[in-house]
Amino acid sequence: MDSFLLANAANELANSRDAHPYLETMQKMANAGGMLAEQIWDRQDSPRPWLKFGQGTGSATPLAWTNVQFIRLAIAIHEGKLPETPAVVRAHFQK
Repeated sequence: MDSFLLANAANELANSRDAHPYLETMQKMANAGGMLAEQIWDRQDSPRPWLKFGQGTGSATPLAWTNVQFIRLAIAIHEGKLPETPAVVRAHFQK
């Protein structure tokens, strides 16, 4: 899963903005069984026929870390905050 996508989602939440679009993007990247791959092809052009934009590259699927990040993001959106952010850091970003 794209760490850039997760970092942007965290930034949106840290700044009290909507991170739903990032969660929805992750959902769209799941395979037919609803599993998320370790790596997603993120380019329109492809050197190989099996590398398709927004789909897994053939890397580990399911990858526990990726699925945990999806669940973590869903919970964070529901609670309106990142679960592991210390109060002092949250207060800094809410200024």
